[in-house]
Amino acid sequence: MNFRIIILAFITLFLLSGCSADEPTQVEMIEPPAGQNSHLPFLTTDQSGTVFLSWVETDTAQDQSTLHYSKLNQTKWTAPKTIATSDQWFVNWADYPSILADSSNIFAAHTLQKIPGNTYSYNVNIHLKEDTSWGNPITPHTDGTATEHGFVSMIPWQSDILAIWLDGRRTENRAEKEYFDLNKAMTLRSAMINRSGKITQRKLIDNSVCDCCNTSLAQTSKGPIVAYRNRTNDEIRDIYVSRLVDGEWSEPTVVFPDEWNIAACPVNGPAIAAHDATVIVAWYTAANEKQLVKAAVSSDYGKTFSEPITINDNKPIGRVDAAINEQGKAFISWMEQSGQQALLKIKAIIINQDNSSVKTVDIAQMNPSRKSGFPQMELASENLVFAWTHIDSSGTFLKTAQVPVSSIE
Repeated sequence: MNFRIIILAFITLFLLSGCSADEPTQVEMIEPPAGQNSHLPFLTTDQSGTVFLSWVETDTAQDQSTLHYSKLNQTKWTAPKTIATSDQWFVNWADYPSILADSSNIFAAHTLQKIPGNTYSYNVNIHLKEDTSWGNPITPHTDGTATEHGFVSMIPWQSDILAIWLDGRRTENRAEKEYFDLNKAMTLRSAMINRSGKITQRKLIDNSVCDCCNTSLAQTSKGPIVAYRNRTNDEIRDIYVSRLVDGEWSEPTVVFPDEWNIAACPVNGPAIAAHDATVIVAWYTAANEKQLVKAAVSSDYGKTFSEPITINDNKPIGRVDAAINEQGKAFISWMEQSGQQALLKIKAIIINQDNSSVKTVDIAQMNPSRKSGFPQMELASENLVFAWTHIDSSGTFLKTAQVPVSSIE
């Protein structure tokens, strides 16, 4: 028998099958809508699955920042539109603006306004779109303290906007030696804002939380759920959730007791995503001096969670994001150390009895510094869309890409 013919036949069958387990996932780069000095990207989708991107452009000569947004039309971003410009914003790598969209348009955004006091004295500003223009910003908190108010998450809820934020009103005039007094700790609060700008239902969710870890909101078929990093008397800073039930926030509960004892904020909060009754939370922890990215699943609207699975492959940096689709597949993105650089990675998880991970894909190489901020991931119909800050010798730039969901299997 001619072995050369046999080998050629096998090669032909292999190529025709098109289903090699090692076939590379297609990462399609998309030309970003912003140029130099663009950073702090944020992604969101509306009910139709249309993706929107916001970002900040900084004019260092004028010491001025502008919040822009764009819409993704298949593989092209629309021309940028401006939401607001100011020389009085608090602009920070971890505490960045966000936007909300519905009916294929942006209708709300948030920024952070510096106020007299100290470096971390700033308020939350909510911007609402009025037809083709943006109205004057409103502030959802009324405490009037010269303290930190930020790390905002927003989702549409019924006909209103649900906003949550870290609120430092109890830290006012806190002396350094009083840092460990939880009566003077950061709090987590919420409010409802209608489309006319009326603020109602201001509520306290948790009276002692981590000082500067980002928050994350999702919507189940029974209502909103928030994930955040808690803080106990023993300085255990694990991930907790609370659910909005009949207009009231439930007693916060731990997703999993990592027992991470850390007497400072790691600036590395969780991500949450939900579909119907299924909720997934992803987070970074360094409990017991072991750095991990984990994910846990709930099948009862966030009341209880499974044992977590480990997501990272090597030493993680964290800065996670999460998404979930109707077919019961979840996606977790995170940053991981790779030599002197970092990799933006994604892992798919089949939500079942074992919550087994399916495939890990490298999306991009990144600078591991804080200046690169928090990469963004959003699920849009059949694709996952990514946005991150690229750093080189000339400054910062936005990068965007998309990956077909079907290829992450």
